[in-house]
Amino acid sequence: MARPLTVRLAIAVCGVVVAGSCGRARHAHPGAGSKPMRPVHLPAAHSPAIRGGSLAERRLLARIVRATGPTQLRALEIAPPTHDWHPLRPGDVELDVSEAPASYGRDNMLGDWEAWLVGGAFRDRSAALGLPRVVVVMYGADGGRVVDGSNPPPASASGLAAFRSRVRTIASGPGARVVRIRAGVPDGYSAAVALQVADPVWFLRHRVSKLQASLDRLGSDGIFLALYEADGRPLYVAGGSRRLDSGLGWIPDARYGSCVQMGTGGPMTLVPPLPCPSGWRPPPSTPPKRPVVHGWVSAGWAERGSARGGERIMYLPGTTLGLGFVLQNPNGHPVTVRAITPAVAAGAPIRYSGARIRIPASRSKPGTAAELGPRPYTPEPPFTPFTIRPGDWAGVNLHYAIARACTPATTGRTITENRTFTVTYTMQGATHPATYQSTAFTITLPATCPGS
Repeated sequence: MARPLTVRLAIAVCGVVVAGSCGRARHAHPGAGSKPMRPVHLPAAHSPAIRGGSLAERRLLARIVRATGPTQLRALEIAPPTHDWHPLRPGDVELDVSEAPASYGRDNMLGDWEAWLVGGAFRDRSAALGLPRVVVVMYGADGGRVVDGSNPPPASASGLAAFRSRVRTIASGPGARVVRIRAGVPDGYSAAVALQVADPVWFLRHRVSKLQASLDRLGSDGIFLALYEADGRPLYVAGGSRRLDSGLGWIPDARYGSCVQMGTGGPMTLVPPLPCPSGWRPPPSTPPKRPVVHGWVSAGWAERGSARGGERIMYLPGTTLGLGFVLQNPNGHPVTVRAITPAVAAGAPIRYSGARIRIPASRSKPGTAAELGPRPYTPEPPFTPFTIRPGDWAGVNLHYAIARACTPATTGRTITENRTFTVTYTMQGATHPATYQSTAFTITLPATCPGS
């Protein structure tokens, strides 16, 4: 298995947003019987020991645990919080949760989620009964203050069967079979759903975001979703707690990390989205296509913002400009780039001074190859051909200099250069030119040339 990809958001931060990142389905879902399904070995359940606190607190915690159902929690201890959790009030308590070891050799994420449910319910139900304030929940190797957060209303145990039925109806959609659904009512309703999918790529691309959106609309205290592959291996884990505003996610096989979006935000980059799975490459039978240009970013001392059709450039002889983009090979054969030629006229005040090519370490580790390089954008050595493997890409930085070009004949003129550029490349022994629209540079020469 490839190296795991993990996203974890701790207590008192925004929850995880999980959504499909590869567009809408373009084909029917695979049949559930398209692959033989091996048994899924789910982790064994435990009834935790409860220690510390007052008798009333222990009884309340026991009721919450019983209402939650079988868990991955081995022990719950009510204790005074340590001083580093200031501000504190006299009598405040924290809940320390011990979890069973994970059966798949890493943190017990189901146990983490259950700790959130029990901790959130203990906080709110303690407050309703006038018991000491619960300010901290510690679980596994993590924890945090829980004074703030949502306070959804409690739910009635009489409605638990109907809630479980709604969860099962949602989970029984195409492309997967239901392995287990555990529903509880620690304060509001909660559900842990385990599904086994026939086709991981199809399910992650086209089903999981809709499934989670439907489960989220139930308005429960929390949903935990675990997906397993046909051979029983863990595929995807996501869970959230509404009371503690917390979320977690895990994709064990990094090849599938490109199939869904986990978390919120991220750095701005020109890198193209990875395929799903991330190691996929266009097959040799792919119809020939010209290389694909992604993004445009420019910078330099003379740059002064957007102009109609491009960038507005100040006439500052001796300064430099940089223009960055990503060039991707969509073909099933390697492409060798022989030349990159911007459309800049001889004698223009904006002069092309060469290309800096930046090859990423791998398609999944773009590094600085996905960004415009730092100043100065100085002249580059003569162009050296480079090869882009099928599906891969390279970062391209085009460098320019502002040259002295003001003469009595050109004073006051507005000149636009760099409207297009041409990439000359070879594939399977044939040479092809491909011309692209560029970010144009518009420069206005002064009304009077300096020194004239």
